[in-house]
Amino acid sequence: MMKYYKLNNEVYAFENDGSQDEYITEDMVRMTTSEVDKHLKPETKQFWEIVEQYVERLARAKAHAVLGLFPDAIVIAADTSLSFAGKIIGKPQSKQHAFEIWSTISGQ
Repeated sequence: MMKYYKLNNEVYAFENDGSQDEYITEDMVRMTTSEVDKHLKPETKQFWEIVEQYVERLARAKAHAVLGLFPDAIVIAADTSLSFAGKIIGKPQSKQHAFEIWSTISGQ
């Protein structure tokens, strides 16, 4: 397990055993569990997000990732998700799973 800090929109990870604590400065802010989850797994919808917020957050994360590589670029990013009955339907895990998804939402 690591502990995570942020400073100026950058994230820093340190060993939880204290062996790297000398590198943690006073201006760094310890990240909450929710912030760490969003950073490590941005594709995971947060329980409080509506679908539109989730999709916008993913698009912004993609844009920021590209800007990190090309800071002078103009970036246009997007994301799409399918939702049904208030739940996001993820990518099918198999051909059979895809048929199950389409059977569920067919005619709705």
